[in-house]
Amino acid sequence: MITRVYSDGQQGESEDYFADHCDGVTATINKASLTADTNFNNDFNTYHYLGLSDSEVALLKACLGSSDDDDTNNVETYNWDWGNAIFPHLIKLVRSTTVYTDGGYYVALVWKQDGNHKECESLCGSGVTGAFVLVNPFKSLDTDGVTTNTHDSNYFSYGTDLYDIYTTKGTLALATSQLKSQTLRTGTNGYQTGHYYGNTEAIFGFGSKEIIMTRPLSYTRADSDSNNLHDTPVSASNGDNTGSVSCEHLTNVNNHYCLNKTDIFTLLAFDDGSTPTAGITSMNGGNDPGAANYEYSHFLANPPNLNLYSAEKLVVNRADYAVSDLFLSQTGTYEASTGLNKITTDISTNWAAPLIGATEYAVATATAATDGSNELTVDSTNCLTGTDGSTYTPQVGDIVSATDLPKGTYITVLGTTCDTAAPGTPGTLTLSTDVSGGLTSRTFSFYRHPQFQIYKFIPAATSTYKYVSECSNRGTCDYANGICNCFPGYSSDACQTQNSLAV
Repeated sequence: MITRVYSDGQQGESEDYFADHCDGVTATINKASLTADTNFNNDFNTYHYLGLSDSEVALLKACLGSSDDDDTNNVETYNWDWGNAIFPHLIKLVRSTTVYTDGGYYVALVWKQDGNHKECESLCGSGVTGAFVLVNPFKSLDTDGVTTNTHDSNYFSYGTDLYDIYTTKGTLALATSQLKSQTLRTGTNGYQTGHYYGNTEAIFGFGSKEIIMTRPLSYTRADSDSNNLHDTPVSASNGDNTGSVSCEHLTNVNNHYCLNKTDIFTLLAFDDGSTPTAGITSMNGGNDPGAANYEYSHFLANPPNLNLYSAEKLVVNRADYAVSDLFLSQTGTYEASTGLNKITTDISTNWAAPLIGATEYAVATATAATDGSNELTVDSTNCLTGTDGSTYTPQVGDIVSATDLPKGTYITVLGTTCDTAAPGTPGTLTLSTDVSGGLTSRTFSFYRHPQFQIYKFIPAATSTYKYVSECSNRGTCDYANGICNCFPGYSSDACQTQNSLAV
């Protein structure tokens, strides 16, 4: 028998970090599709957003304000930030009609600037654009999971409960980020999003208090000895990313967001690794990968209910095994650090995502065949076309699926691919599994797992309300025995009784 204890995201807090009520704003939780998919068959094309009137949208923008540590880069008359993959907004939703024990639910937000995202274009007009997209797909508590086509084929209601919104002046920032604030794109009021520091990834299981941090792959080796990690530096003062998010290791002065013991953080995935680097139309009409349209962000990999975790321990374990035994490699140019950096949390995780992803979204398909071992030959006439129509470039670690191919098979070595080889020349990829006898020509699907990262939350004193204090704030707690040592004049188990004569 295995027992797991976890929070649904509504954990108790002594301090409320979201004490700023946004007056005049009540939201519904809606669901929309990026394509004309009336039955939501392609679930990766759906996302959740806040149902708000135009006046409520304006009020919420003003309530949210800045999402980073810099007010000078705010935009519009509302003096706010859109929020992006580095600095998303974090709010708390509380049902407008509820009971006193309802503490609310955390939701991460980004502003989706382009497209029509209200309940329907016919009711709201073709000129209505923009929406507050939920990074974690929070579900309205009164929904049964069935979407109702109330207005338009692409816009669905997702429950009728109204939610009050509480905001914070605190900051939610990507850990290991080397920027303290967002940067504006030249000529527009949008934000750049491509300034990640490294590709530090969080790996965790459901109901676990341990999170493993990894630097999955790197083109630059920090160790001259490619067979082990004995000498791999854990300090990132020289700019090397070792997979750690600890402030003890991220000693570069530009690492503004790292974790110390007791720091608060959460886990979010903004894409599954397939977000294109070009081809997104920006507000100025050009192709800009930094445009905030999030059209390729598959947020459904995130948990519906967010937890706010506290880092109780951050450790690094040296490896005494060969890198080739554990990590993916390509002709000796990759070195990884999986399993070296671990975070122990105060509460258990309430989510885990499978390798192929929560929505099983195939980033590409191709007609291919294998030889008698692990070589995959891709048909040159139907080669690696992304499901969104773009050119798909495979990566080491991509999951490969096909009839009679063992589950969990992935790419270990990139050979030639059709888009780089001579016209008409088949592409070749090396797989992790030998297929005895080979597989004849059939459809192969390629997947990328969602990449979760650590987001540090820095509370703001001006947005914090202290509900309760241990020992009634009239004594100190002896944690070893669970007993309050009351200050003079106070007594009882929680020092809640006052003796005015003694005082």
